[in-house]
Amino acid sequence: MRVGVVITAAGSGSRFGGDVPKQFLPVDGVPMVIKSCRAFDDIECVVDQVITVSIDHFSKMESLVSDHDLDGRFRLIEGGVTRCRSVENGVKALIGCDYVLIHDAARPWVTQELIYRLLKKASPQYGVIPGIPLTDTLKQVENGVVVSTLDRNSVVRVQTPQLFPREILLEIYAQLPKLDMTDEAGLLEAAGYPVVVVDGDTANIKVTVPGDI
Repeated sequence: MRVGVVITAAGSGSRFGGDVPKQFLPVDGVPMVIKSCRAFDDIECVVDQVITVSIDHFSKMESLVSDHDLDGRFRLIEGGVTRCRSVENGVKALIGCDYVLIHDAARPWVTQELIYRLLKKASPQYGVIPGIPLTDTLKQVENGVVVSTLDRNSVVRVQTPQLFPREILLEIYAQLPKLDMTDEAGLLEAAGYPVVVVDGDTANIKVTVPGDI
């Protein structure tokens, strides 16, 4: 099993605010993006790793990768105008892999236990994603008014990393070039491919606002 890794770090972090994109901020003593990368760096089946980054922050990311001894193991790939296009650039740049793990740099507390849970479910026929069951009641709202209560037992909060056969992603990019989703599982769903859910990790939060840190 040969796996490539795409770390998504091309976003501007507009919801987080501040002058520096959140993926460069320190978490547990290291930049968030570096902490995320390290979780994948010694997975035995990983054969190639890339980080997507905006052209405006290319030099900064190069310095971080070098300063934290990750140069030569993570290559930098220019991001696109959306997250989906950035990941596409990263997936196409990978070399020698059958599967792709896609992970948000803004989830720095990802564990190898979760990564291996995904890898154990790998199949050339479907994608694998981590999900967390909901404990809150869900309401569908229109114009500020509740119109229905949703069954929370049929809904999960989806996380990254997400695992996909690389050939399926390349096929979708070629056949549906304008398809744009907030995660790659959405691409597979839209193209008619199954997506399997494994147990996520409640500690694997995505840093979105300053309070998350």
